[in-house]
Amino acid sequence: MDDVANEMRVSKRTLYEMFIDKEHLLLECVKLNAELKERKFAEYLSHSKGVIDILCFFVKVGLEEFSNYNAKFFVDVLKYQLVKDYIDSRKEKDIIIRKKFFREGVRQGLLVDNVNFDLLARVNEAAFNTLVNEKIYDQYLPKDIFNTFIMVFLRGILTEKGLKELENSLAVK
Repeated sequence: MDDVANEMRVSKRTLYEMFIDKEHLLLECVKLNAELKERKFAEYLSHSKGVIDILCFFVKVGLEEFSNYNAKFFVDVLKYQLVKDYIDSRKEKDIIIRKKFFREGVRQGLLVDNVNFDLLARVNEAAFNTLVNEKIYDQYLPKDIFNTFIMVFLRGILTEKGLKELENSLAVK
C-alpha cells in the first residue's frame, strides 16, 4: 500500500479511505482491467474482418498483456478470495462468449466442427492452472508460454482454410 500511495502521490490514509484494504484495491484494479479489455475487444469486434482477424487480435493483445505482467502476479492475485471469486464469476460468461465465437468459426469453415468447445475451454483453464501450480513461469518467459500455448491451440482447431487465413494474417502483421 505504501508503494501505491507513493505512486498516486496521496497519503496512505487517503488510500485507506478509498479502499478498505489491499484486497479491495486489487479487486478494483482487476475489475477495471477487465472492463478496459472488454471495451477494447468490443471496439475491435465492431470493425473486424472475421474470425481469424479476431483470433489474431486476441493473440496480439494476449502477448502484450503477458509481456507486461510478472508471471507471479497470476499466482499472487489468487491469494485474495474476493479477487478469485470475481475471476471465477467471469469464467462462465467468458466460456459462453467463446463458444458463440467458436460456433461462428465453424459456420465460416475456419474451425473444425468435431471439437467439444465446452470441454476445450475447461481443458484450457486446467492447463493454465497447471502452468501456475507447477511454476512453469519460473522457467520460461510469459510471452513464450502464451505464444506456444496459443499457437498449438489454434493449429489444433483450425481447418485448412483457417490455417491458410491465419498464416496470411500473421504474415501481414
